[in-house]
Amino acid sequence: MGGKPVRGARGLALRALPLVGGCLLLAGCYSMVPVVSDAPPLGSRVALQMTDAGRVALGEAVGPEVAELEGRLVDRDSAQLVLSMSMVRLLRGGVQVWSGERVTVRRTHVSAVRERHFSKSKSAILAGAASAALAVVIRQGILGGGSIDPTVSRPDTAQSTRIPWP
Repeated sequence: MGGKPVRGARGLALRALPLVGGCLLLAGCYSMVPVVSDAPPLGSRVALQMTDAGRVALGEAVGPEVAELEGRLVDRDSAQLVLSMSMVRLLRGGVQVWSGERVTVRRTHVSAVRERHFSKSKSAILAGAASAALAVVIRQGILGGGSIDPTVSRPDTAQSTRIPWP
């Protein structure tokens, strides 16, 4: 009917191909782009770049030297934004991971708002590179898949030296 089944590492790689492709589609590539409207929609993932006054005002709640707050926008009005926090980027390059704690930020303490968007071009490049790498692995047999002839005996390569204790 269909031909003989593919076995070994090559068959495993061929069976894993849809899984790898699915993971790439789910992960994708995202980029943070400046918000052009007054405020992004509720539920969107945003990054708020803080002013000096904002760093001072949020010092107790978030910590010192905050450069940027990142999280999901859960509420907003004309004076403030409320985030369900996921990350804090520090001025000196450090990162603090948060787990959904809510932080209220005045709009006057924010110098820029960026929103996370799916990048089709970056995702396509990543998917193409991963597919090409997987094709090379399958083609070259890098994954192995050979068989060992049980009739051929191999010499024992393990060696040990015993040194008596005094």
